Amino acid sequence: MLNKQIQAIKEYFESNLKNVILEKEYEKISQLVKKQPQTRNDEEVAAIVNFLHRLDFFKEMAYELLIPLAEQLKVFEIEPKAVICKEGEIGTIFYVLIKGKIKVYKKAIQISTMQKPGIGFGELALQSDNMKRQATLVAETHTTLIALTKEDYNIYL
Repeated sequence: MLNKQIQAIKEYFESNLKNVILEKEYEKISQLVKKQPQTRNDEEVAAIVNFLHRLDFFKEMAYELLIPLAEQLKVFEIEPKAVICKEGEIGTIFYVLIKGKIKVYKKAIQISTMQKPGIGFGELALQSDNMKRQATLVAETHTTLIALTKEDYNIYL
């Protein structure tokens, strides 16, 4: 019994520590993306590319293809209660959550919440023309997103 409690406590702290480390890493990436592409050094570009490569949507892509995409990323700071995207609208942006909390609504009913740093959404907007958003996303807290537009994605891939 005591061993199970100790294991549970250990897992809890390991999980929280991992989340804190990820949050700090994603905050660093956010700061790098805010810099003008021409002012980033090779180490900074490599950090952004490594970040992209770990995301499910980009993990199969060669690093060389991710370099120009890394240079096109933008940062969005979203205020609480702001709508990020609306169900039924044509999507043109792929987002990655850096920090914050987002409520997900389908047909005006909340179906989930996103708060895990590194989660991507809107990738279907990059892959097909006239793809409509499948849900409405609303920032619950101050939220930081990194984004890639369909236009930039199509130019470089």
